Parts: sequence; C-alpha cells; structure tokens
Amino acid sequence: MTIWIPALPGQGPRYRELADAIANATASGELVAGAKLPPQRRLADALGVTVGTVTRAYALAEQRGVVTARVGSGTYVRGAGAPHPAFDHVRRAAPDSGIVDLSLSLPPPTRSARHRWRGRCSRSSTTPNCCGRPSIISRKRA
Repeated sequence: MTIWIPALPGQGPRYRELADAIANATASGELVAGAKLPPQRRLADALGVTVGTVTRAYALAEQRGVVTARVGSGTYVRGAGAPHPAFDHVRRAAPDSGIVDLSLSLPPPTRSARHRWRGRCSRSSTTPNCCGRPSIISRKRA
C-alpha cells in the first residue's frame, strides 16, 4: 500500500506547508472525500519531520475544515459540503448569550454582552460587587 506523501516547497513553517498541501490535494481531487490520511508517525518518517510537526499540521487542517479526526481511527478528508462539527455549538449559542468559547479563540458574540457584565461588576469601591462581597479596592482600604 502506498501512502500519500506531499512535496513540501521548504518555504515557511513545515506544519503550515503540510496543512496547505492537504488543502491543495483535496481541492485538486488528489485526495477525495472520505480518504484516510497517513498515520502521523509514518508521514513524519516519510517527510523527515517530527511527529509534532505532522500533528500540528493535521490540527490546522482540521481547524480549517479540510479534514476530520476520529480518535483511534485516523484522520479523514472531509467532503466539500459536510458540516463542521467543531462549530455546531457556536451556531446554536444565542448571539447575545455572552458565551466565550476559548477552545476556538473566538471573541464574545457581541460587544453589548461584555458591557452588561462589566456594568454589574464595576460598582463603586464601597458597595459589594455582583457576588455580594466587598470589592477588592474596599478590602485594601480597610
């Protein structure tokens, strides 16, 4: 069995080149939807890079929505119209809920949600904050 081994031009970070090569091979039809990518260790050996480089490239390709990883099974090329499961919860969250998803490094949904929270906690230094405890400033003065 032959494995897919991309040609990396050697310009820029290797993980980014590999992620770009996966995207280009998918767009050109060299890798079809549902195709299994090579195991990370095998591809790292074939390219002469570390396993961490391949892991990072696969993670970047998954963030871009090109591939999907299944624990214990491998990494597979996604179809063009397949939904991206990592963003399902973002679409389901109410736009003004104030939820901040740090796993994807997304900003708060709206600016008003942040201002509502700040308004509850930015009372004067002598009154309790939104948790009912004296603020840090009033505790230092006492």
